[in-house]
Amino acid sequence: MNEIIPNLFLGSLRDATDVDQLKKHRIQYIVSVHDLTAHHPAHDQLKVLKIQLSDCSSADISAHFAATNQFIHGARLKHAAVLVHCLAGVSRSATVVAAYLMTLCDMSFFNALTFMSRKRPVVNPNFGFRMQLCTYADRNMMAERQRLRELFGPAAFDAQWAMDRAITRSKSDPQDGGTSLQQTAAPLSPPKPTRTPSHSSLEGNSSPKVKPVRPKGDTSAPASHPQPIRKVVARALPLPETMKVQLSSRVHNPPVPEIDFIDD
Repeated sequence: MNEIIPNLFLGSLRDATDVDQLKKHRIQYIVSVHDLTAHHPAHDQLKVLKIQLSDCSSADISAHFAATNQFIHGARLKHAAVLVHCLAGVSRSATVVAAYLMTLCDMSFFNALTFMSRKRPVVNPNFGFRMQLCTYADRNMMAERQRLRELFGPAAFDAQWAMDRAITRSKSDPQDGGTSLQQTAAPLSPPKPTRTPSHSSLEGNSSPKVKPVRPKGDTSAPASHPQPIRKVVARALPLPETMKVQLSSRVHNPPVPEIDFIDD
């Protein structure tokens, strides 16, 4: 398991059932996000929030954000350690922790995912969960943050808020001279489509004009006026007498035209 921020750990089912690790990190609260029903004796003395959810893009994990946020934040305000886990600690549990960081640490989706990946490089929510996190940030996150502030009290909430923001931004906030989270999160975001400039926009471009290339050896100056149009006139030539005799027994062919070029 990996500690993402103080008293918030992210791990796998194996971590959650390892008694030695649970004691080492003083875990008292556990959020289990998976679709298994097996009971784990290691959890008997702990407070556990179980969420039955499969790791597929169509699963509605955002419906559980309010419950997980409240459970995790309530434990952390008591200075108790919380472990959020699924089967591998990659997708489901990472999505739950990302939602918490976005809500309680004022982080964007990309910043939260990047911050977690530094602590636990294997985090990788599936595509559907990523889309739900983005939707959550746009529609419900601010209301959820206000709900938690009213639930736990402004004084306690604001004090924890200030500490968490200082931790998550101490080495990554551009204003602090560190590396921008938006820059480091770029590989995690979908590539932006490139736009092909329209013909009208190209006309206003100040790029240098391309000069026409003349054949080698042509020393004549380029014509300043258009060349006169040359007309093509075809006229029939008389055939020799010998050819007339030979063709008399064959299919008659029209006279062979001769092409003359006449300058206009």
